Amino acid sequence: VRVWDIVTGQPKYAWDALEGYIWSVAFSHDGRLVASGGERTFNSEDSTIRVWDCMTGKGVAELNEANGQVMAISFLPGRSEIASATHQGDVSVWEIEPEPRLRHSWATEPPACRSSFLVDGTQLACAFADGKVQIYQPETGALLTRLARCPSAIKELSFSSNGQALVCALEGNMVGFWSLREPQIFRSFDSGRTYSCAVAISSNGKIVAGSVGDGLRVYDAITAVSTSRDDTHRPEVTSVTFSPSGDILASSSKDSSYISVWNPSTGKLIQRLENNSINVEGTVFGPNGKLLAFISETSVSIWKKSDRGRWFSHGTLRGNKDKIKDVSFSSDSKLIASASRDGTVRLWTMDEPWKCHILERHNEPVNAICFSQDGHLLASVSVDREVNIIDLYARRLHNMNHGNLSFQVTAVALSPNRDMLAANLGKTSVAVWNISQNTHREFHGHRNAITSLAFSPDGKHLASSSNVEGSILIWDLQEWREAARLDVGDVQNDIVGFRHDGSCLKVNGGLLSLRDFPSGRLLLGSDPDTGRALCCDMRGGWILDCMEKTLRFPPSRSPISIDVFGDRVAVGDRDGYISIFKISSGQKLV
Repeated sequence: VRVWDIVTGQPKYAWDALEGYIWSVAFSHDGRLVASGGERTFNSEDSTIRVWDCMTGKGVAELNEANGQVMAISFLPGRSEIASATHQGDVSVWEIEPEPRLRHSWATEPPACRSSFLVDGTQLACAFADGKVQIYQPETGALLTRLARCPSAIKELSFSSNGQALVCALEGNMVGFWSLREPQIFRSFDSGRTYSCAVAISSNGKIVAGSVGDGLRVYDAITAVSTSRDDTHRPEVTSVTFSPSGDILASSSKDSSYISVWNPSTGKLIQRLENNSINVEGTVFGPNGKLLAFISETSVSIWKKSDRGRWFSHGTLRGNKDKIKDVSFSSDSKLIASASRDGTVRLWTMDEPWKCHILERHNEPVNAICFSQDGHLLASVSVDREVNIIDLYARRLHNMNHGNLSFQVTAVALSPNRDMLAANLGKTSVAVWNISQNTHREFHGHRNAITSLAFSPDGKHLASSSNVEGSILIWDLQEWREAARLDVGDVQNDIVGFRHDGSCLKVNGGLLSLRDFPSGRLLLGSDPDTGRALCCDMRGGWILDCMEKTLRFPPSRSPISIDVFGDRVAVGDRDGYISIFKISSGQKLV
């Protein structure tokens, strides 16, 4: 059992309640006590109710319930008594002070399968296997009301806060509702594609039904009409991406057909961009920040930002016969290219996004592509061990290696002045070609497969990463030697590029300042301080500030996607949550 301080968001206490399942927790009316009940062991029918003092963190009482698993628990008015209900339909009232003891108990007929107490403990709703629901007075066991029967088994039961309504989750994707002013009228409606696992109702008659894999839906209890729906809790936020100016955050999630566009300062949803394809693989902003591409299996949908800030569809780039592996914008955002498993490199212009130009056909899947800084050249590497450069203006293709490599090529980069090309040569080596002379030199130093490459802005250094070994090597292209080794641990280190001044590396796990590493400081020399660099240790769940542990995610959250802009860190996790942290003040914004 865990207790959090809702003002600071920090965990306050963690108590070991029992070895087994906990089915119910409750606060006393003055907030000083917490009680829990459940199933003592996985193979036992008895259970324990435990009570703790929230001010001291110490245990107050331990009550042994021998009549089954405690499915519901509630404090009665005042702080000295607790009522509990088991899955066998036994209801017990316990005294906590001055000495913990069982005051009295009674059994429902037939045994109840689900139970729910009103907040103040003055009513107990019990659901039975045959669909009947009855309301009792907990202290005496007196029957107060019989409700209209449900058509199927009840999995969850909950009172409204004012005690005037009761809501339930049923087998077969249904949510049921009774108004206690009309107990013989039962309303039900479909809760979504998947089964409802939790329900709650507010005193104004709005039902909130939570469905596993189908987000949250809010229904009007009188009309049974869905008034709103929140899909932000879909599993696995697969990508979070800041725009180049940092004023927009785009996110996508597993098995969804849309992109959500957010204001990262307020956390408000700006717009939801719908797509005809299911499975959005990732998002890419154009360098001007006015174009947004989201990648599906075999197509790329382009959205354009209007002068009023709204996004509208600018076309869908189609033609690939197999999965798209890489997408790249030119620096002026006028061109976009794709690399596909079907062996093609395709090019579209943003003026005519419906026209597809097939630039080359490999015999095997194309692994990666990249534009030169001026947009004149496009490089591609593939499984068939080819390293090619396409001159888009002269319309010529240059093959740099003539298929002489012994391993497939997975990473490629072009220098800023487009006189050099870098690609992995085998799994652990890097080759740098002089494009005009078609000659290359090699670097050796990685112990595992190279996954990404990037040239520094002045073209004097090359960075290569291996996310298996957790290191980034920086090579001096004038002296042809290893200049620095950055050991980044569990930070995702696929390189996006250098910062404009060459002092930092943008990786898919955040921002790495060379000044935070001993060999990196030597490389920078007497350059001015680069400031703060934020990144995320995905395995350990830490946000790192200048490689120092700063903020840890709760154990229940599993971050799988991250992006950084300035002092803000956006994190998407496996449970469908997106969190935005402003690390400069240590304040969680969203």
